[in-house]
Parts: sequence; C-alpha cells; structure tokens
Amino acid sequence: LDVNGNINVNGTIKVKGVTCSNDLKTLSDNVKVLKGVSDCVPGKAGPTSVFKVTYNPELVSTTEIYKAIENTGGCSDPDDRPYKVKGN
Repeated sequence: LDVNGNINVNGTIKVKGVTCSNDLKTLSDNVKVLKGVSDCVPGKAGPTSVFKVTYNPELVSTTEIYKAIENTGGCSDPDDRPYKVKGN
C-alpha cells in the first residue's frame, strides 16, 4: 500500500522496437499519464527494452498499459507503430 492506502503493483514490461532514448522517454510518458500508473522507469534502448511500471490494478489493467505502449508512434515516423510488448 502507498501513503494513500492504494494498492500498488510493481511490474516489468518487455518492449521490442525501441531504438533510441527519445523512444524510451515517449513510451514512459505515455504510460505515466494513464490513471492508476504512478511510475514508469525505462531501461536501455535495444532489441528488447524493459520498463519498470508501478500501478494500481484496481484503476488500470496491464492490457491498457500494453495498448498505451503499442499505440505510441515511432520517433522517425509518427504514423508508424513499431513497438510491441513481448510476452511477460
């Protein structure tokens, strides 16, 4: 429980297709704005990047978090959707 008495879960999400540090920040920011997510800390860019997410499962589902990642536009082509969540 956090200071407000909310249930918070720490999870890791593996994401393919992250090629630069701008991608990491954009993806992290898009996850952090979800209601129920208190933090999203990106790892390093590479073939598979790991994001550490702290969230309240009563307010946001992992499916919603995955969608926020996979619906993020690429840094070289904003119309592209290059990011894929790997089975966690």
